[in-house]
Amino acid sequence: MKKGLAIVALAGLAGLASAAPIQINESAVGGGTFVLNPGNLSPTVFSAPSPTFSNNALAYIHSELQGDGVNTNDIVTIIAGDTDDGLALFALIDEEVSGFKNFNARLDLVAVANDANNDGITGWVNDNGGELVQVANSNPIAGTYNFDTTFQWDTNGKGDAFALSDLGVGDNGSFVFNPIQGYGSFGVSRGFQYVSFDNGAWHVVGTGTFNGSLANPTSTSLDWRVIPLPHAGAMSLAGLGLIGVRRRRSM
Repeated sequence: MKKGLAIVALAGLAGLASAAPIQINESAVGGGTFVLNPGNLSPTVFSAPSPTFSNNALAYIHSELQGDGVNTNDIVTIIAGDTDDGLALFALIDEEVSGFKNFNARLDLVAVANDANNDGITGWVNDNGGELVQVANSNPIAGTYNFDTTFQWDTNGKGDAFALSDLGVGDNGSFVFNPIQGYGSFGVSRGFQYVSFDNGAWHVVGTGTFNGSLANPTSTSLDWRVIPLPHAGAMSLAGLGLIGVRRRRSM
């Protein structure tokens, strides 16, 4: 019985170790570094073939965040999540509500990804404006991906989103956001918030602003990297040691 409990505990540790966090480095002046632990979003996300990031999947994510008190209005929300296509990094552009009226906000995004494991990286987009996602200079054999899109949305209604999935430890890249000036409301004037899943709930672990000023925001890069779960190896060894101890005590 004790041996069985130890094996179950070790299996649990192995499961935790597979949920690798994503580290974000913000390029803005005074920008910080944030570690985002992924929350479980499957099987609702993505539940569709790439690059279709469905309205239902996006609404589900916002609902999960807002259920834990995370306000996604007028801000770019960066989260990590476990999906039906593995670990994913999300950029949620403004909140997701009904009552679409017109497009009054616009934001360019260039997403760069380096596939350290050569097992593929997938891009997903939810865009009310219907602009095509252009995949430029992507070379899956070399493990480099480049996604370029322009988001248009209603700041009083439905937002947009982008995601990269099938990420593994060592994969890295950047999200480069380029605000479009002279196009009505900016729509995400609160800048960025970084949300991590800790202790069974989503929490805002940091915030940041665009380069430039609120009146004149400029291009801002968020560099990301999938990192090993801290102390995963030590935890596994501890589990193995636990098994050994329980065996000796049961003899």
